[in-house]
Amino acid sequence: MLPAANMLAFLKPVLASNRAPLLVFGNPDLGDPRLDLSFAEGEARYLAGAVPGSRMLLRKDASENNFRKVARAFSRIHFATHGKFNSD
Repeated sequence: MLPAANMLAFLKPVLASNRAPLLVFGNPDLGDPRLDLSFAEGEARYLAGAVPGSRMLLRKDASENNFRKVARAFSRIHFATHGKFNSD
């Protein structure tokens, strides 16, 4: 878990040494262009390209339904998305 994507610059050797594929979600389509996250999409593309065998889901493919379908096949998952806190 990272507090911010800019921390990736310090983790490149770790990413390269871990061969486990990564499931990456980025810039989900929320139906309002004002909510688009172009930097999150770039982050997702970077990570998926840095880890061989990774799968990337962007925009409409970055959905909860797709998460439920494919997440079990991955031991590492990265979300480059909006977040919503729910204390329950």
